[in-house]
Amino acid sequence: VLVVDDHEANLMLMKRILQKRKHHLEFARDGAEALEVASRELFDCILMDCNMPVMDGWEATEQIRKEGGLNALTPIVAVTANAMAGDREICISKGMSDYMTKPVNKSNLYDMVDRWKTRKHPADAQREGMDVSGAASPHTPFAAKSASSQADSDK
Repeated sequence: VLVVDDHEANLMLMKRILQKRKHHLEFARDGAEALEVASRELFDCILMDCNMPVMDGWEATEQIRKEGGLNALTPIVAVTANAMAGDREICISKGMSDYMTKPVNKSNLYDMVDRWKTRKHPADAQREGMDVSGAASPHTPFAAKSASSQADSDK
């Protein structure tokens, strides 16, 4: 899992939560760094902040999709403080697969990563000779939970 966020506290929180599930993690602090990391390693899922310096998450997502590299079909989940009406749609229109709001809680983060990691990556399916022509694109969104349920405290 590639985690992209410009705030060290958010990176540390995601690291602490996701390491409990033994996920292999890589980190980037802006969209430009995310592009560089994503060009070297295939990820099961990318968790992408939207508002970052140097290059924002929307532009980074568009570049990852457009470049057609290792992660062109990798699910990219917006993890953002943007919780206004229409923000989810903006993320999806930029090529993101799903959307969750900050602050994240452990249960919702586990659910989101598990949802996307358990899907067969289209690149893997093609290598195995499976027909993926009718398969949903990994950036076709699942129904997102409401922003209020995302912000619920851990139970």
